[in-house]
Amino acid sequence: AARLCWLGGRVGGSRAVGLVPLADHNPAGLGRSGLPAAATLLAWGVGGVRGPAKSTRRVELVVIKDFPSLGFRGEEVSVRPGYARNYLIPQKMAVYATPDNRAKFLLEKSEEERVVQEKERRVFKLERRLEKTMLKIGERATPDGTLYGSVTAKTINAALKRIGVMLDDTQILLAAPIHHIGESEVEVKLSDERTVSVKISVQSTGEGTLEQEAADEKAAAEAAEEKATADKAADLAMQQAALNATEAPPVPEAENKV
Repeated sequence: AARLCWLGGRVGGSRAVGLVPLADHNPAGLGRSGLPAAATLLAWGVGGVRGPAKSTRRVELVVIKDFPSLGFRGEEVSVRPGYARNYLIPQKMAVYATPDNRAKFLLEKSEEERVVQEKERRVFKLERRLEKTMLKIGERATPDGTLYGSVTAKTINAALKRIGVMLDDTQILLAAPIHHIGESEVEVKLSDERTVSVKISVQSTGEGTLEQEAADEKAAAEAAEEKATADKAADLAMQQAALNATEAPPVPEAENKV
């Protein structure tokens, strides 16, 4: 009669128990896996012998470089120890989430967020300013208003710099050069998310409009500066007079003579 052996275990995710015959050619009845030989063959035939369970141990890391499949700088992630030890840490993509590293990168993340918020605030403020601006550009033109040259992105950016707005020529989204006097609008890229429409008035320098406006502005600035200087001098004179009056000795009363 064939010798039988109980076989128990999990096959394909389900628990399987039963009697299987031992191999006649293997008196010991043991296969290489430590199970009875016939049981080993049967198990391999229906789904394989399960090896030792994979380790579920994880380690906590702080991401120090943006990595789409892992996380973004400053975030904490949980990964397998081997992945951390053999790849992420040698590649300087993450560090162990020790208290010191947590505090360091939390502070850096807060500072980066503050810088981003400040940049967004400046962009928003500049956007509000440019929305109310009429940018004046003077060019030589024929009597019918055709420019001898053209207004390009570089021309517009130069005009922006004259009013204190520092941008790059590539941020001026001008579809085509302007060849006629008149008013138009051009899109200006302030950031990856924000653009603003700026009004432009191209005027002929032959009319003397821009030169007169510039002269008037200069005269007004000089007059304001002179007035401020005069007011300051008057204030100083009044302060000095008050100081002298305070420090002057009292005049003695005249003695009555008999």
